[in-house]
Amino acid sequence: MLLLWNSYALELGIGNVKQLIKSKMDTPYRGYADLNPQKRIKCAQFLPYFDEQRSVELTEMLDKAGENSFKPVLAKVHILSIEKPEVQVLNDKLYEAFPLNQQVNEAGVISTVSKVRRELGLQPYTQALTATCMSEFRKLFIVRVTHSQQLTANSTPSNPKYRKAKDGYTPVFKLKP
Repeated sequence: MLLLWNSYALELGIGNVKQLIKSKMDTPYRGYADLNPQKRIKCAQFLPYFDEQRSVELTEMLDKAGENSFKPVLAKVHILSIEKPEVQVLNDKLYEAFPLNQQVNEAGVISTVSKVRRELGLQPYTQALTATCMSEFRKLFIVRVTHSQQLTANSTPSNPKYRKAKDGYTPVFKLKP
């Protein structure tokens, strides 16, 4: 895969994939006018909540399907914008507790959400703990799930069998306007 990216970088006249990534990071901000017509329509929906730059960034991060696609993200942004003040305090504390671009595993999400709720004097979650804490976390961010391949129990050296395992979750964008 790295070889494929390096060849792509060479086609663009860039030395290797590391330089390609650096060039993408050094690329000036893409504005609303640089988006294709479909993305402009989506971005326009975020403009009442965010400034143009954040709206464009969010639009560029959307997936085609799933919880990070346009409709679920727009719904989350809207809900976060009209939350009651006491819920906004919880959300702000959770934003402080989960820095962007730092991977956290499921146990870390559960313990952090529980800790913040305790600090704010809120009742702890007692039922569906994992689902509730993960939902609390995922409603606040665009989250990227990281996976790895692990050998299965019935794998042999001559016939390795792998399964996909979640390594963790990385929050990449704060959805609260």
